[in-house]
Amino acid sequence: MRYLYGDSTTFPINQNFVDTAAAATDSAVALLRVDELMIRAEKVAEEAACVGQSELTDINQLAQRVERALASRDHLSKATAKVAEQVTSGARGQFERAREGVAAWREGTIRKARRGTGPAAIMAPIQSFMASHELPYTTWGLRWRAGRGDEAVQAQVYAIMQRALTATLGVDIPLRHPWAQAVKVAQLEGTLAIQVMGKNWLGRSQVRDEHLDRYYITAVTRTTERECLVLQKKPRDPSPGLRISLREGDKKRVTIVRLDEQGTQLGEPAALHGMDATLLTRLWERVVDTIIDLVPLRSKLLAASLYGKPVVDLDTPATIAVAIIAAVAPLVRDMQRHSRTPGELQLKRDLGDGRREELFINQTDLLDKLAKLSAKHRALFDTFGLEGLPAIDSRSGDVPTEALEEPVPPAPPSIPVPLAVRALEPPPVPSQPAPAPSQPAPAPPQPAPAPSQPVIAPSQFPPVPTVALPMPSAPPPKRHSAPPPASFLPPPSVPPRSSRRTSVPPKSMVVPTVQASESTFPPPPRVPVDVTPAPPRRPASVRPAIKAPIDVGNIFSLPSPSAPPRPRRSGRADLRVVNG
Repeated sequence: MRYLYGDSTTFPINQNFVDTAAAATDSAVALLRVDELMIRAEKVAEEAACVGQSELTDINQLAQRVERALASRDHLSKATAKVAEQVTSGARGQFERAREGVAAWREGTIRKARRGTGPAAIMAPIQSFMASHELPYTTWGLRWRAGRGDEAVQAQVYAIMQRALTATLGVDIPLRHPWAQAVKVAQLEGTLAIQVMGKNWLGRSQVRDEHLDRYYITAVTRTTERECLVLQKKPRDPSPGLRISLREGDKKRVTIVRLDEQGTQLGEPAALHGMDATLLTRLWERVVDTIIDLVPLRSKLLAASLYGKPVVDLDTPATIAVAIIAAVAPLVRDMQRHSRTPGELQLKRDLGDGRREELFINQTDLLDKLAKLSAKHRALFDTFGLEGLPAIDSRSGDVPTEALEEPVPPAPPSIPVPLAVRALEPPPVPSQPAPAPSQPAPAPPQPAPAPSQPVIAPSQFPPVPTVALPMPSAPPPKRHSAPPPASFLPPPSVPPRSSRRTSVPPKSMVVPTVQASESTFPPPPRVPVDVTPAPPRRPASVRPAIKAPIDVGNIFSLPSPSAPPRPRRSGRADLRVVNG
């Protein structure tokens, strides 16, 4: 069955690498999680040791003080001295139990922190991956031996992977499998005979025919160092036999040597050539073709090593995860480059008869597996070249848990609005409080305008000119009058609109206001003057009308702080000026 990339180009290896990439990611993530637990356990162990040492120091100091206090007994009577001795003995026992309690707490804390970081936690992710998958370009070796007597058949497979990573796994052979027992040579090759040195019935050595089809294959070894098989005349009982070797190290040659009933070598191996070597090579190929079916039956991980060192003896399991990631990363990048659908890793499987099967995995599914890792360990998967990054997990401890928001600029300070205009405005928009800008120096008072102005309705106000206040860092512009304080609050009660009359401000007067955006202040114009209402009004039927016009000049011209206060005007409409 042939595999293709997503764009139908040939995939370099014959395996479902979509499942392999997902399983390799799971295994690497599990190993990195163990590494994080080991780092955390070391920190907890250091803290527990420090706390325990501090507690022991305090206990020892207290014990010394008690010993000194009870040591002097010369002035005591015999009865009192005996009591002091009993107290001292009891205190010593209490202090010793306290020391034992501190030591037990320290050991228990360290043991609890190291839970999940032992050899079993390291071997489990490797076993879960190697039991069903293999890294790219993995070479498999095998050792098989038939059982003697009542013993069961034993078989082990060896995986030699990239980055000097090796693994040994046990094999569960089904009872109906051909290699569940010793295999007769005749079942594989039929009649097979070669010429080897042997002894005749008189005990003399001579070259004679050896019928191998009468032997049973009782042992097979296929590793990077050796390729050989053992033939015996009986399948289970001890019997003489032959050992055929096809390779020893880097030297490839066919040799044969006789064995006794205990498997001890008799004499020196003899090299075979010509037809005999060809027949044995063909027998070996038949053995390999049939026994290789045991590799997919692997189950339990027996041992694993990295650069010749057992993985359980490594300083950190992160080195194993790095080796796994480095082995699969090149093909993951190639799958992404050849995939036709963005965000997917695709493969096609050629089923024959003009049919193909598509296999794929979303890149987000791979990225989600990394979400629980710390930022340091998550960066190891950058070699995959996947699009996007996993969501940051606050439990990793490498990133802040609080969300960072952009600061909201404060709203400009508000200026009091005349009561007549305030009634026409919609409700004000709440804003965040902000410090008032620096107040400019007061300007000299301006002459008051003419005391007589016509009275008009509030709706007939002409547009009021607006002057923008500068930022606090810029120099303040010159003003003809000092602005009222920003903290001025309007009076609590406001007379109805029908009973108020307002005068028009003179056109020559400049009114300071704040130029604000539409989202901060409503559009109606604002006049920075407030009018203090008169005392509680009388009923409309008895309230006298105002015959004289209101002196608007006294309302809109603000005196300087150094000038004396203006005298209060007389009249029913008691309009007062509030100085800034």
